[in-house]
Amino acid sequence: MWILKTLICTVVATCAFGTAALALNAQQKQQSASELLHHALYLADLYNWAAAGPEFSQAEKMFVAAGDQRNALYAKLGRLRSTAEQGKVPAISAQLETELATNPLLL
Repeated sequence: MWILKTLICTVVATCAFGTAALALNAQQKQQSASELLHHALYLADLYNWAAAGPEFSQAEKMFVAAGDQRNALYAKLGRLRSTAEQGKVPAISAQLETELATNPLLL
């Protein structure tokens, strides 16, 4: 009987810990997006746009999911800039023109 009681307590404690860990992970998503953005900006400062691009892209997705339009736009602009060395300057220019003309955060 004592073993069964100990086993039940262990299972309950494990479930409680798992739930707390999931809640903490959910809280860290926004922080992780900010960390990704800051690291991408650091890489951009080093002119390592190829490495910064995927981080800008991931940060943009995370900010969009969180409803943070300002930082999503910031990451998007970084992502667009990171593709310039691939020879897509006319396409990037057109996207930037559209953003400047239509995005309320840039008006």
